[in-house]
Amino acid sequence: MFDDPSAGRGLRAPERSRMLVATEDGVFLWPGTPLVYRRGQGFFAAEPRAANTAMGCFFGPAVIDLPTEAVLERARDELRNGRVGSVQQMLDRLPLPPVSPNGARLMRAIAGRQALSMPDVTVASHHDGTIWNGCDVELFARLHDNVAPQA
Repeated sequence: MFDDPSAGRGLRAPERSRMLVATEDGVFLWPGTPLVYRRGQGFFAAEPRAANTAMGCFFGPAVIDLPTEAVLERARDELRNGRVGSVQQMLDRLPLPPVSPNGARLMRAIAGRQALSMPDVTVASHHDGTIWNGCDVELFARLHDNVAPQA
């Protein structure tokens, strides 16, 4: 992240390092997991437990302390009013922890399976919680195959 006070934007993430992206169709967690999604003419936020689980796969247990539910509800409301830019700014200001070592391994596996480039993110130097083995990483990577079209 870098500081751009002269533009009046405060802290924002460079586009390549964004794990959370706002579009006219919703808010997506890399590689394309919908956290806020469009259905018909409306927008809906993912169930809080599902959003925390999706983010926890990459960021580990530290993500539980974030105000994710409130941010996603506000993003939903802003997207209903067509304010994609303000949603992205809000997401860029969310104090995401570094990607966990497990999350980095998962990201590499997903990127390899889906031929995606990886975001340029900071990886934590230590593990919180269990350490996944190769089979665990591959299993979790396969769960992301259903979002390949959105990626």
